Amino acid sequence: MALYRDGLKHPTAIWEAAMMHYTVQVICTARGCNHVAVFDPHGLWQHFTVRDWDQAFRLAQGRFWCRPCSEQARQKVKRAVLQPSRNKVTDNRFPMPNERDWKRFVARHRG
Repeated sequence: MALYRDGLKHPTAIWEAAMMHYTVQVICTARGCNHVAVFDPHGLWQHFTVRDWDQAFRLAQGRFWCRPCSEQARQKVKRAVLQPSRNKVTDNRFPMPNERDWKRFVARHRG
């Protein structure tokens, strides 16, 4: 469920970020790395929906790992923090969902 701060509604899940037109910023917190990637929420929504993964930011952050830290450690380093952002997308790894599927999802959640 979205969170209200300063009188504004902020998303707390990937699907909420997509519906509110936010991007999803992933920040690595391992050993002061602070590597940042910004994803389009619609592609993330599809990726998580297909795999039936929970989309809440606090649970979804366990699914992300930092490439620079992982290359250095030679194993996956999963110390990510997800947050909504208005920054421009920097990582287009996930394709956009089928428009029909997205519209069907939105129709179910709008009431």
